[in-house]
Amino acid sequence: MKIRLLRYVVLSIPLFCFLKLPEVRIFFRRKKMINKKAHFLTAMLAGALAFGILFVACENPSSNDPEPEVNSELYELMMNIGYSPKFTQGTHVQLDWDPVPQEVADNDQPYSAAATVPNATGHLQGMIRDNDGNFWASTVYVTTSTSGSNFQTDYPEEWALGMDRTPGKGVGYVVCFGPDGKEIKRVKVGEGNAYHPGGIDFDGTYIWVPAAEYRPNSSSILYRVDPTAPVETAAVEVLRVPDHVGGLLHDQKNHTLIGNTWGSRRFYTWPLNSAGLVDKTSYTREELAQLKVLNRNAYVDYQDNMYVGNGKMIASGISGDVGGIDVIDCATGNIESTNRIVTFVSNGTVLGGSGPGAKLCQNPFWLEVNPNDESKINAYFAPEDDVTWLYVFEAEPSNHRNASIVGK
Repeated sequence: MKIRLLRYVVLSIPLFCFLKLPEVRIFFRRKKMINKKAHFLTAMLAGALAFGILFVACENPSSNDPEPEVNSELYELMMNIGYSPKFTQGTHVQLDWDPVPQEVADNDQPYSAAATVPNATGHLQGMIRDNDGNFWASTVYVTTSTSGSNFQTDYPEEWALGMDRTPGKGVGYVVCFGPDGKEIKRVKVGEGNAYHPGGIDFDGTYIWVPAAEYRPNSSSILYRVDPTAPVETAAVEVLRVPDHVGGLLHDQKNHTLIGNTWGSRRFYTWPLNSAGLVDKTSYTREELAQLKVLNRNAYVDYQDNMYVGNGKMIASGISGDVGGIDVIDCATGNIESTNRIVTFVSNGTVLGGSGPGAKLCQNPFWLEVNPNDESKINAYFAPEDDVTWLYVFEAEPSNHRNASIVGK
């Protein structure tokens, strides 16, 4: 917008100079417009015209203007923060959600954790922060686990891994909660066997949510969720995919959706039209194969993701005891920066580099520039199931090359 405003200010200079020409002033004198009243009316009309031009220019940007890039400052910080950033623990709060929904309890098998934890949070996967400062987390309540290697499948051999098990049962949601951890509202996503929501992204208007079967090489439904809409109509189906999509984000530079598969072994790219939707609402496996880019990262499986401007994304995940947060080019899948994190947490306590608790990068994360110190990053994690704490850390560059241990 600043560029457009400057453009029109510059363009107004020749008009001002033209009006100051002696020949023009003589013309106005002949027309008897040189009196004070005429001066006043002329100034009022010129001001109104200038305001109108600037208003239209700002509200209707040229197609040649660059797209606004959300979180571009965060991208620059992540590129400069180093291989093993220093994390300092800040506040942490226990999530205080409403009791497990009745539709979960009425399933064939009730959610077992609800017997001892009535307001269980389920298994969280992705997290974003909206324009009001509230968080949204994707979560699933699994009521019947997948099981068995005797389950018969008609899938070809290259897709058979993971499809030799039953689909299980569950119910998925994206849940809005405040910084104090209290639930505000929730939106149901998924249907049938595609009940497991994954890593999510917020583009400033919509939350992008995948809901997949809880097994690799299966199927998914991709949703666009309006956080300001009534919960009954907030989730709009965008696309059905014949593969497990475990994370979804909106690449605003290239106007595409990016999805990653089970274990984040593959990235898929779907172009968006002018309405922000995908023209083709379903794909065959053969068509899907033409859209894939192999993930060049081999040390962690991404669990959650977020877009950070400049056609880049940040993804977080784990493998064994090692966690990591990577900066990745959306178009190529190339990793531009890797940050290792080896930290365990349990019940609101940071245990350090080992322990019986949950791994910090196990599930949802969210990063933002620290509003009080723009050289640092605020990092949010919520790795625990059912009894979940939101951990907040401050990240800054570190000279150490070893895996970082988060301290108090």
